[in-house]
Amino acid sequence: MDLAVSGGRAYLIVRYGGLHIIDVSDPKQPIEIGTFTPSSRDFHCGICAVAVVGDIAYLATHYVQAVDVSDPTAAVEVGAFDDSRPSIGVFDLVVTEGLVYAIRNISAYYPDPMFTTLDIVDFGPDYAPKLDVAIDIRPGSDSSSINPASRGVIPVAILGSETFDVADIDLATLTFGPGGATPAHRSGGHPEDVNGDGAMDLVSHFRTQETGITSRSDRVCVSGKTLDGVAFEGCGAI
Repeated sequence: MDLAVSGGRAYLIVRYGGLHIIDVSDPKQPIEIGTFTPSSRDFHCGICAVAVVGDIAYLATHYVQAVDVSDPTAAVEVGAFDDSRPSIGVFDLVVTEGLVYAIRNISAYYPDPMFTTLDIVDFGPDYAPKLDVAIDIRPGSDSSSINPASRGVIPVAILGSETFDVADIDLATLTFGPGGATPAHRSGGHPEDVNGDGAMDLVSHFRTQETGITSRSDRVCVSGKTLDGVAFEGCGAI
């Protein structure tokens, strides 16, 4: 019925057969790595269309469903839009600039052009894709190991690049670790080229006890927004 390709994966819609997620990073050997069956079955085609933005697949079913496909082996619905009008389903959709444009047929029994409407849906900022940024935990150290019992701070460098200027970071939005620790210092961080690539990086410090890191943690992330409101995230092994 429809197809979308994003991030080395193909998202294939089979009539009444659900969503099939296929790894096409090697186009000579496509491999199915996950499926998703919607909770609502559209009268016309089960799922009629798909659009993928970041880790969210938007499906045209009886209504508009938002599905988290970050783990393709366990895709899960995280949101939906249904205004309760009589409808045989959403026939097509497009996602652009954070809005979902969906074609719905509100005839109760069969497709009828006289009963076609356009829904424009804003799922909100939580569904917006995040920029992936590189980070260096404990820059200048040979190890990224962290002692969860420490009463000190953890330095974290957000690495700048040709496509990401750390001067654009809204320092008030920075958080680190599962506990959402905020910068320990009032300034939020200071610029420094920690890896010597010529691009300025941002070094912030976070109180270990506020990060939520435990002895079982093997990966930790820093997140925030730019001054323009674009969300970003960077993760590293510990």
